[in-house]
Amino acid sequence: MKVYVSIIAIFLQLVAQLQRGVPEGFVAMFNEASSLYIEGNWQQSKEILLQASKLVPNDGPTNVLMRVMGKTNFSKPGGWQGFRALTSK
Repeated sequence: MKVYVSIIAIFLQLVAQLQRGVPEGFVAMFNEASSLYIEGNWQQSKEILLQASKLVPNDGPTNVLMRVMGKTNFSKPGGWQGFRALTSK
């Protein structure tokens, strides 16, 4: 059990280090937009990502989600199951 707790503690420390310097609210906005993307609410996801991109203009994950959703004019594709096939590394 101690090993498990130590791994979680290390993980949380790493996450905190990665988020250093990220404007307040950005992570919550990105998480909300990601949830909306998965649920298929792409218009709402887009709106939140646009707000988030004002805080962090060149965020890679934000740009990828916008690009993916933009390919279908921000409408989820038919048969959307909450994920997409990855086509490259």
